[in-house]
Amino acid sequence: MAFTTVIYRHANYSKRAKFAKTLAHSLRVKTSEFKHNEWIEELQDRNFIFDEKHPNGLRLNSISLAKRMAYIDSVLADEFDSTNATKEDKSNFKRYEYKLKQKIAKSTSDGNLYVAKALKHIAAKKPKNYREIIDDIEGVKRKNQLLGMLDKYMYFASKVEGTSDQRQARVHEAFFKFPHKHRVKTEPKQMADCIRSFYAEIAPNHNPMLVVVHDDEHIKNSSTGTHPHIFLSTKDSVTGKRNLNVTLRNAANAYLAANPTNVQLWNAGKQEHETHHVTNIDTTVNGYAASKLQGIIIQDMFMAHVRKHFPDLSIGFSDKRSRKIKAFHEQYEDAKKPKADREYNLNALLSNSNNDLRIKMNKEVAQHRVKLAEKTKAYQAKLAEEYMLHQASITQKTDELADLDKRLDRNKSMINRTYAMLKEKYKQASEIDEKIKHGEARVADLMAQEETLLDSIKQKLAEHVDRFMAAYSSMFENILNNRSAFTNANQVLTIFRSTNEDARYALFDQIDSNQTQLQSMPNIKPEGKAIHTDIHNKFKEMVSLNPARMRAPSPPRP
Repeated sequence: MAFTTVIYRHANYSKRAKFAKTLAHSLRVKTSEFKHNEWIEELQDRNFIFDEKHPNGLRLNSISLAKRMAYIDSVLADEFDSTNATKEDKSNFKRYEYKLKQKIAKSTSDGNLYVAKALKHIAAKKPKNYREIIDDIEGVKRKNQLLGMLDKYMYFASKVEGTSDQRQARVHEAFFKFPHKHRVKTEPKQMADCIRSFYAEIAPNHNPMLVVVHDDEHIKNSSTGTHPHIFLSTKDSVTGKRNLNVTLRNAANAYLAANPTNVQLWNAGKQEHETHHVTNIDTTVNGYAASKLQGIIIQDMFMAHVRKHFPDLSIGFSDKRSRKIKAFHEQYEDAKKPKADREYNLNALLSNSNNDLRIKMNKEVAQHRVKLAEKTKAYQAKLAEEYMLHQASITQKTDELADLDKRLDRNKSMINRTYAMLKEKYKQASEIDEKIKHGEARVADLMAQEETLLDSIKQKLAEHVDRFMAAYSSMFENILNNRSAFTNANQVLTIFRSTNEDARYALFDQIDSNQTQLQSMPNIKPEGKAIHTDIHNKFKEMVSLNPARMRAPSPPRP
């Protein structure tokens, strides 16, 4: 299963000129700002449009340039033309709107509920037959004055009604593609269906004007990079309100409710990002951060949608994708530039392709040069061989003389090697003799050190034995005299543990002999015998690691 990432971007247009430029680029209409290599002319027959009349697609270049330009003018007129009322018109409308609200309130308080209901209907729907509605109501006080006020209200309402906020987004554009480097090949209709079905799910009341699929922004011998652009009006087809952003926000919040996610939000106080578990955008952040968070969630939603439509691909986000709100917009600064000025545009793709071709040609030239050099070398070798054959008869005597010279040189070389070998052997013999002398001196020195060490060991051993026998004799004497021998026993055990192995075996023989003898004495207290037995058993454990050195228990003395 092939792996690929997805590039998905969307943009909202509130400026007529900016959208006109974008739509002209998508429909392959060259404007005064057209830049070289925005697309490849020879590949334009690969572009398709999809709309209500052409759900299966229509080649873009089958539509005349005049019709494409007329379509652009039509969309601009529908989405961007509006009645711009003056400030005075707006002020008068507000004044008469206030008067109408007061009249509705007064009619309600006076009990003229039918009049109040009719006025509310006029305020909400602004019907053309508003005069007839009032005339049909009997008993309306100051009817002519009321009709005059309604005339003014309806007049200024008609002037203000077409006015809209110039900052409000009019058109929403989105596109996606699989990067060239992943070499994913797709069909135009499959790409168009994918992005159309996504917006049909999350914004069903905002029908797409058209979908344009481009397949001419790559080198001629490539078949990757096919990508769709979708254009939607922000105006709701049911309510008439420009509420696409609200619709997308609601869809993002619904997705978050079912799929909570972790996002890093900027903490201005701490000047660092903090991880938040988000289940709703509006309860988490507001303003600019909310818009950027919405963008992240829409991307998550689209990624899940693309995976469903392309089950044969392994699709994931790139490692560079950030879920940090402060840094989020930095990834899209490049997308704000004109298409020809972006880092990854068709110009860059063609430049990279030319570089690859140049590298390939240089490699082929180098290989050709190597082959030519090998052939030249072989030809030169053949010429040299032929030359040598022709010169053989002339150089025979010279070769014989040279052979004699070589034999003489070999004999001289042999004599020199023999002399050098004898000289080296003499040197080695001298070195060996010197090493023997140093070895004898070293042996004598080591023997002296060994003797000194043995004397030291014997002295220390004698000291350990003397200390042990002094402590042990005191303990044994106290046991024989039925006095306390506990303190002496601890001293004996401590000294025995610090004694080396040979001394332990010698001392254990004495203790073992006394143990046998002590057990046969009737007048010794059991406590004393127990202490000696405990000492005997602990010593036995220490020397039992080498059973071969233990002797048999001594027989009791007579």
